[in-house]
Amino acid sequence: MTKHAPHGYWPSPITGELVAGKTRRFGHLTCADEHVYWCEGRPEEEGRCVIVRAPVDAPDKHEDILPAPWSASARVHEYGGGEFSVTNGRTWFVNADDQDVYLVSLGGVSRITRSPDMRFTDLVPVPDSGRVFAVAEQEIEGAHHPQNMIVEIDVPSGKVTPVVQGADFYAQLRLSPDARHLAFIAWDLPGMPWDNAALFTAAVDADGLAPPIRLTTQHDGTIFQPEWEDDTTLRYVSDVDGFGRLYRHHVSKPGPPTNPLTPAHEDLLRPLWNFSMRSHARANDALWTSGFKAGESVIRRDGTAVLDELVEFSDPAPAANRVAGYAAFSDRPTELIIAGSDGTRHTIRTAADIDLDTAYFSPAEVVQFPGADGAEVAALYYPPANAAVTGAPGIAPPAIVTAHGGPTGMAKRGLILKTQYWTSRGFAVLDVDYSGSSGYGRAYRDRLDAQWGVRDVADVVAAAHWLAQSGRADGDRLAISGGSAGGYTVLMALATSTVFNAGACHYGIGDLAQLLKFTHKFEAGYLYRLFGVGPDNWQETFAARSPINLLDGFRTPTIFFQGAEDAVVPPEQSRTMVKALEENNIPVAYHEFEGERHGFRKAETITTVLEKELEFFRTHLKLGEPEAAASTPS
Repeated sequence: MTKHAPHGYWPSPITGELVAGKTRRFGHLTCADEHVYWCEGRPEEEGRCVIVRAPVDAPDKHEDILPAPWSASARVHEYGGGEFSVTNGRTWFVNADDQDVYLVSLGGVSRITRSPDMRFTDLVPVPDSGRVFAVAEQEIEGAHHPQNMIVEIDVPSGKVTPVVQGADFYAQLRLSPDARHLAFIAWDLPGMPWDNAALFTAAVDADGLAPPIRLTTQHDGTIFQPEWEDDTTLRYVSDVDGFGRLYRHHVSKPGPPTNPLTPAHEDLLRPLWNFSMRSHARANDALWTSGFKAGESVIRRDGTAVLDELVEFSDPAPAANRVAGYAAFSDRPTELIIAGSDGTRHTIRTAADIDLDTAYFSPAEVVQFPGADGAEVAALYYPPANAAVTGAPGIAPPAIVTAHGGPTGMAKRGLILKTQYWTSRGFAVLDVDYSGSSGYGRAYRDRLDAQWGVRDVADVVAAAHWLAQSGRADGDRLAISGGSAGGYTVLMALATSTVFNAGACHYGIGDLAQLLKFTHKFEAGYLYRLFGVGPDNWQETFAARSPINLLDGFRTPTIFFQGAEDAVVPPEQSRTMVKALEENNIPVAYHEFEGERHGFRKAETITTVLEKELEFFRTHLKLGEPEAAASTPS
């Protein structure tokens, strides 16, 4: 018999330890030698990233191939990805501690490079040659930012030789089947890869690479994920018509892309925050694509919608005559699956090994509501859900409005245990794809140009009003939470509105001038576009939109979480904000974690953050007296 309990105090088996200790963080995925290979971060091993493999024909027989204490993690652009590669039974990886390249073979783990001034990713071994191409960042003495390049690594000697330089960034190296050409994308500051990435090819020769040839122009849209179909034909995503659609290009025929292979208004473009991202794959003769249309996932095989029970299918990779990828569901954790053209699907690995009544899970509803200027804003709405209890009849729940990172990102799809931690305790959650988010086409993404700190804030405030007006939440018990760029949106919303009753900022930005001074190269020009300024005229706008300069507007209790080794948003950002709010007598709490970077990896940290955030929201949303909490397990 279902019982009533105060919202926020519902007893839940989804504990902080479950969220932190059982959830694997999937990374790079590839297929080679009739095996599926993937990287998984394990909180119970201090966040160590382990390379694992399973036979394509026996997907349940997986084995670790990277022994402790080794950890595969690339940090190019700070966000990494592309941390390993497999060829002819040998696995090449970037080691987390020193960022050098290592080799795993039958003889164990051996070091290939010794380059303390370099970081590597996107490893491309050239078969039977003793050479590996890679993207590298090299620190230059006296320079504010590193130099990015494509390099060739001589395996016997470990010598690293630059072979392509000149652009600010390179990514997505792809070797043709005959190993005679290398395709890649490149772009320049102040652009980001989703702004102006172009497609190049270069001939592979005895000296490394011949001078690259540019295949696309600024009028061809930005390019994402080139893949070779044969020795002379590339397939890639371009947003030349406003949505990321798939095109085919014969490299001997330069010119703009024509005849898209995917439907209009379906977006296959992914914001290239890390090097592992993919949205299409060809498995033998079947072409698989994974895109979004109006916020809903659309998975196709040769143009026909398939796997409609999934809410997302990410990073598809060809696995013989099948395709492997990460499948997100509404009623169970993300799975690494392998799917065939005959409709069969096998699970290789799950992100979390849990056995819970699905009544504890709240599936997301894709919703839209009018933003401040009347334009539609999209979000994922999660109502409270619990197998054992419910709220008192007629009482709307408290709600948490969340803002994703990026800001060029999107709300995570699928069963996110962190979200279910809240909904199973009686909170509603609204995860907002505010203006600037990906997955809705270029026009939606470009809404944030010159408007960061304004339009995203207006969208989350509109989200809060919509929750209250629609009866989905109690308008007097609304919280907001976000990390990184989402943390900036949180602080700006708290500084410029009074709709929220509590806030949580995870490694968010308080001082834009300080961020510009210390930010890494990848995002060195990002702020200019987001704020509509340039290197010579940013001061006034940055000052006007920095939360640290808007302290008089703060009235809301706020809790801060920060990694002590964060190179993207340094801890000084949070420390300065906390000190200033304390001086203004605003209720504030601060938690800084040693050994954590941008985004938390350790189980202990993840658990502590959830528990402290819950305690803070219970107190400042006024969810009940301590006696109620004592009688109802958390």
